[in-house]
Amino acid sequence: MLATSELFDGASPADFEPLAQSARIKHYNRGDLIWVTGDKADQMFLVLTGEVVASRLGPDGEEYVVDLFAAGDVMGSFHFFEPLPLRFLDARAADVTSCWVIQRQDFMHLLERNPKLMMLMLRAYSRWIVRRDLQDADSSFRNVAAQVATRLLHLADQFGEPSTDGVLIRLHVTETTLANMIGASRENVSRAIAKLQRAGDVRRERGLFVLPHPGALRARHSWVTGEEARAVSSKKRTGRP
Repeated sequence: MLATSELFDGASPADFEPLAQSARIKHYNRGDLIWVTGDKADQMFLVLTGEVVASRLGPDGEEYVVDLFAAGDVMGSFHFFEPLPLRFLDARAADVTSCWVIQRQDFMHLLERNPKLMMLMLRAYSRWIVRRDLQDADSSFRNVAAQVATRLLHLADQFGEPSTDGVLIRLHVTETTLANMIGASRENVSRAIAKLQRAGDVRRERGLFVLPHPGALRARHSWVTGEEARAVSSKKRTGRP
């Protein structure tokens, strides 16, 4: 799965065979902490099943959600290139989750032997930085409804799957998680979602969000064009939305 992840898009399964002996699979129950702020960043994780939330607690105990990960995503490698790599976020399982865990030392040795993987990582990191900048700009100076709409659009760009009547976001994103992603109260986010549902912009199916007309929603609420969204999308370049 590493070869099919966004971080190593363009690699082959054979590139990762040296990791097969040392990597291990770990399992987590919902709510389990995978790492906490201040831990050594000495492991990289490939999510095999489940979902993970990366967040930071504020001084008053409020949570700010920084990122979400689903099956096929690689997480935990950002700090590998620092002299003293430490975690600055908490990561917890949002569902029953399993991960393939690779030790930093083994992974760095692999990069030394196969510099092509480093170039693939640099390309992915560049895309992630641009994507984060676009998301931050898209949320600036907006009311809560527009912030919720644009955040759902960004999640659809990253985790969306075509459905018979729109794009299904394949993550169980709760209203609390959305609120913690945009820095709003859950009550205000609930009202914003209700408003979007009444307008036919959003639906809920089995706890998942569906965007029936993401193009129209983007035109009304987002400053990011469809072309920009596709340029930084995590989707493989296969024509999928």
